[in-house]
Amino acid sequence: MIHPTPATVLLATTLQPLVVQLSGSLARGAKLIDQGLHHAPAPQQMAPFERELSTLLREVGRRMVAWVLHPLESDDPDEVPARLWCKGQA
Repeated sequence: MIHPTPATVLLATTLQPLVVQLSGSLARGAKLIDQGLHHAPAPQQMAPFERELSTLLREVGRRMVAWVLHPLESDDPDEVPARLWCKGQA
């Protein structure tokens, strides 16, 4: 059975804005993976690959969290706390 591509499925959902926002990062990730597959797994090639992939994944994760949390934030600056506290720390 042939499945539709994940991007096609996601573009048909309420996640479309997020998928569009992340499309460049997803393309960069695919390019990194392709490059990694074509190099011998030597430290000289793997260290930069791992660093760049780690940076990319952190950025994607940050954007996903922001996308989820942004609608929860008030547009009124008076409703936004000046500091957030957790376990007694600001």
